[in-house]
Amino acid sequence: MEKKKTNKRQHSYSRLSTFAECPLKYKLRYIDKVPAPRSRPLEVGGLIHDAAAAYAQECINQSKTHLYDEADAILDKVFEGSVIHPAWEKDVRAAYRQFVQQHEIPLDDLYGVEEKFSLNRNLKPCPWMAKDVYFRGVIDLLQVRGDYAKITDYKSGYMISSADEFQLRVYAWGIKKLLPQIKQVEISLDFIRHDWQTHSIIDAEKDLGDTEKEILRRCGQIDREEKFEPKMNEYCEYCTYHTQCPLLENIPDMKNPENEQQARKIAEAYVATSLKRKDLQKKLKAYVDTAGPIQAAGKQFGVSVSERYTNVNVPQLILDMTEHGVDILPYLKLDMRSAKKLFEDEELEKILNLNAEKKKSTRFRETKAPKDE
Repeated sequence: MEKKKTNKRQHSYSRLSTFAECPLKYKLRYIDKVPAPRSRPLEVGGLIHDAAAAYAQECINQSKTHLYDEADAILDKVFEGSVIHPAWEKDVRAAYRQFVQQHEIPLDDLYGVEEKFSLNRNLKPCPWMAKDVYFRGVIDLLQVRGDYAKITDYKSGYMISSADEFQLRVYAWGIKKLLPQIKQVEISLDFIRHDWQTHSIIDAEKDLGDTEKEILRRCGQIDREEKFEPKMNEYCEYCTYHTQCPLLENIPDMKNPENEQQARKIAEAYVATSLKRKDLQKKLKAYVDTAGPIQAAGKQFGVSVSERYTNVNVPQLILDMTEHGVDILPYLKLDMRSAKKLFEDEELEKILNLNAEKKKSTRFRETKAPKDE
């Protein structure tokens, strides 16, 4: 029996996730090298990451935790040679200034900025451009204290999103390969625009065996792939290559179905047209994620920020309120109006912070546009 040919491709988390979304998208991006359309989210996000890295590196060079007075000059160097719309540049500068004000660079245990790891086909560390490189990754900021490592991944958008558990494990796996002495890896998602961080702890000694098996399984699947067929799923609405997808090409008008086969074709067309509408929403979300809210056609589109308390210790909360002379009866049955009072009262907010965990979240929001005054 003839052995099936295996391609020797290079891999990364982003490549694995792209292939999982759609093999055709993977082929267009990484094999055919079709450039993604120029977009504000990609360029603004990229420049914010570059600016944060440049600022952190200059702090390292000068052995200082912050460089407020030199921050603008550092950003100007990042902009040198780039061609960017003035409105985009303004947004980058605003996000960058937030980053500078909110962060001090941890010099004591800092291992690297934009720290790269690359592994050969034996899963051993190798040079980034080695001929037999098999897997690569880049860490925005890496700290190491003995057998403990902390990875910080900067997020530059307006939206606060949950972490991809597989991505976190891939990062931890890569660092464990680079630094075998590491026993625990903390991963922080740092949402620059909101001064908000999330944290996850991974046991590098016990929890990464299955991760490696899954990474190798996915890599092998890509290595063996030859057809790269398109796959329609929930990720289609975010795809930058939708105009080249045969599944979303011209959809003909259809008559009422007379049998199951015709009904299936209508169902497929229904999904495709829904995806086209979602594509418009995706583009709009991408714009407001970097530029902020806009108004059009009597609607306002933007990002809403909300905070909530979870894991409330109700008995202790009641005791603390009572000790502070707060009458708890009005709060035993909370409607929206009385609930808001809890957050508006500074003393009550302090009590809540002691007895509950506060979480912050964002979502894309479409509302009726306010009338011009």
